Amino acid sequence: QLHENDGTKVLRKGKPSDEYKPIYISLCHTVYNVSSARDEYGPGGMYEAYAGHECALSVGKMSFDGEYIDSEEFESLLSESEKHELQRLIDRFERSPDKYPVLGRLVPKCLLPSPERIVTQDELLSRDGHNQSIPEGYAAAPIYVAIGGKVFDTSFGGVELYTPPDGAYSRFSGKDVSRALATMSFDDVGNTDISDLTEKQLKTMNDWVNNFETKRHYPVVGRLEQN
Repeated sequence: QLHENDGTKVLRKGKPSDEYKPIYISLCHTVYNVSSARDEYGPGGMYEAYAGHECALSVGKMSFDGEYIDSEEFESLLSESEKHELQRLIDRFERSPDKYPVLGRLVPKCLLPSPERIVTQDELLSRDGHNQSIPEGYAAAPIYVAIGGKVFDTSFGGVELYTPPDGAYSRFSGKDVSRALATMSFDDVGNTDISDLTEKQLKTMNDWVNNFETKRHYPVVGRLEQN
């Protein structure tokens, strides 16, 4: 699943010089890969403005007006005839799943937990990939990983990596892995003491925090309770 904070870094536009760069659009929070219709949705195409955005309201109103793009008000602001117009495009995509594959669900910012809330150790552990309760508006159950005091939800693009038992990093799920990533040792998974880390190791840990936030785009869903 994807979340709207990623903006065009995740719902990314293609470039005419790169025929392999994907083009995504979101309709009613369902994200489609429209790369097969690059002539329509790519740079210079009629629907270029939709690429990288939630565009349900724009499609329904048949308008490229900026106030409609990325709007979450498509349920309340569309008339019945406009909803019909939107459904026509959705039906077109659904009839051709090979051409317009569904990638996941765009989770609106309003549904994400506050990054400033306190996450207890028990809550962190409860989101270790075994708990399959799915919050409203999500496509997959959250999987939490804590680093440097921040709690990330790795289900946003990392489900296969963090879901046990086969995920490559599933041993990180539901845990504070600050020390493990700082020392680059799986043996330190579960050891939360970072008081004796060297300056170099602390930098490595902070580099991982930055990696999760700016490269992997995992949303911060809280701050870990300190013992």
